[in-house]
Parts: sequence; structure tokens; C-alpha cells
Amino acid sequence: MVQNLSTLQLLLIVGGGIAYTVGIPVLVKRRPDPWPKTFGYHEIWHVITVVAATMHFTAVSDVLA
Repeated sequence: MVQNLSTLQLLLIVGGGIAYTVGIPVLVKRRPDPWPKTFGYHEIWHVITVVAATMHFTAVSDVLA
């Protein structure tokens, strides 16, 4: 399967996996927590998750195009 992916597609898939992995300690450790009442660790986790999902969505869309 990997042989059929372009370099960009592979980087997007791996990058998304890395982003999800980076998000785990943010949620578990509840850090960083820059502005707890407005933009805390949970919101940072959501941003990381959205970035990861966007990377995977883009890779899959490109494969199917």
C-alpha cells in the first residue's frame, strides 16, 4: 500500500499520526494551560485533533481523487 502513495500523502498520514500522538499528553497532563478560563489545555487538544484529522482527510481525499 505504501508503494502506491505519493510522498505528500505519506507525509500527511504520518504527520496526522504524530499530531494525534502529541495531543495525548496534552490531554492527560492537562498542560499547557495558557489561559484556563478562555483557552486552556482542552482547547489546545481540540486544535491538535482538528489538525490531525485535517491531515488525514486531505491524504484520503488525495488518494481517492
